Amino acid sequence: EDIDYLFDKVGIGTAVSIIDEPVKMGWNGDELVVEVHRTLEKSPPVPDPVVELGESETEAEPLSLPVVRDAMTVLTEQFVLATNERPAKLDWEIAEQLLARADGIPAIAGRRIKDAATSAASE
Repeated sequence: EDIDYLFDKVGIGTAVSIIDEPVKMGWNGDELVVEVHRTLEKSPPVPDPVVELGESETEAEPLSLPVVRDAMTVLTEQFVLATNERPAKLDWEIAEQLLARADGIPAIAGRRIKDAATSAASE
């Protein structure tokens, strides 16, 4: 539906960027908001498994494949970044539900801890 909306509003030849960041997290006041999208469907490049050795029969360099991280790892990284200077408590049950549905609709999944030292001492 986003493409339908933009189709008549964007001129032909307009440069666009498609950003494949399935997990986004940010602040709305004292609320920590999480938005989860499905990842773009794409196949990572597959290196050619056939390696031709020269007459010296030297070993080929090891092949490296793209690192694939699971959604919970990405969510945890986003949480660490979002709370680096502003402590918060994340409701991990809500976060897991957002990961499971991955519908792109932002939802409140945590709240700022106003006094982190007092909060930690009371737990």
